[in-house]
Amino acid sequence: MASLLKDAIVLSREDARLPHIVKILHPDYPAAENTLLHLRALDDGGIDYDTALVACSIVTDNTSTGFLAIREAGAQYFKRVVRPDDSILSKIEYFFQLPDDDVLERPYPVVPRFEDWTFPHAAIPSPWKELGRQAQGGTSCRITDCMWGIERAHIIPLTELQQYITLDRFSQNDIDASDNVIPLRSDIHTVFDDKVFAIVPKRDQIPGQEAQGGPSLVIHIVNPISDSYFNHYYHNRKPLPLRCSIECLFARFAWSTWRLLKEVHHQSAPSRLRS
Repeated sequence: MASLLKDAIVLSREDARLPHIVKILHPDYPAAENTLLHLRALDDGGIDYDTALVACSIVTDNTSTGFLAIREAGAQYFKRVVRPDDSILSKIEYFFQLPDDDVLERPYPVVPRFEDWTFPHAAIPSPWKELGRQAQGGTSCRITDCMWGIERAHIIPLTELQQYITLDRFSQNDIDASDNVIPLRSDIHTVFDDKVFAIVPKRDQIPGQEAQGGPSLVIHIVNPISDSYFNHYYHNRKPLPLRCSIECLFARFAWSTWRLLKEVHHQSAPSRLRS
């Protein structure tokens, strides 16, 4: 007769090291103080092109004309980066550039805090604007499908009530309505509120092939934790269908992004950008 006892669950944590950092640099500051964002290279050794570009746009007051660039060692000029075939930025540093016509003066400014950010009602960037709202959702955890320990997680936290109010063009309900709530298991809710992950759109791009269909919502680990199993198991995994609004998810990604902001954030005011 087989034993009724089962072995303890041991999760695989073969590589506990965090992935390397991809630095996004501000071109208008000296090297010692020009880091704009730190992004972890969880996407096959790099960072998703769209995710990086949207993060840069958010912290520079929703700029729509910015682009990523590189500068080779010893070179005087920047070289614009086109979208890679696999959509992955694989170098360790990039510059976020704004055309001169869009900036009143240099260095171009950076929005220092989420509270100072204005939601871009008429200009949600791609690929976010390509998403359609999912009509159906469920009551299980939208990440794990567990039915126990479920909590109502606010996408825009209660602490950011004022920012939610600015979304009333899209959501006429209160902050506890389904537009702004995801059912999550309690431990997943905890790391969600710690800005460990956001839910973002990504394209399933295979090198040498055209992208099939539009972008899909996936879990994106914004601020990896020391548990490598969590980071690798959940990163880029699709959630179960969500009833919440895309605009709330976008605002949540913005809220999570400010933890990645580095040296240059205290330098400027958004009013120096052309409208």
